[in-house]
Amino acid sequence: MRKHQSAVKAEEDFCCTICYTSLAEDEILPLGLCDHIFHKECLQDYIEDMINQFKLNILCAHHAQCGKDLSYKDISACISKDKF
Repeated sequence: MRKHQSAVKAEEDFCCTICYTSLAEDEILPLGLCDHIFHKECLQDYIEDMINQFKLNILCAHHAQCGKDLSYKDISACISKDKF
């Protein structure tokens, strides 16, 4: 498994920056371009909301500090192709 900047370790408590609850190792989805981690369901809701707002570039949900675009791979890992 590739190590992420925010690698999940059993002794550390990481928080999803969308819902602000703890992340368990089995429920995280790291982004490919920036390695920020979120709950898959939170990221899915965020992406669908951005699509519904007709956003052309969907930024990392940690955009206040990151600002990187989500890749097609990140988006397609979260939502079905019929939604975008």
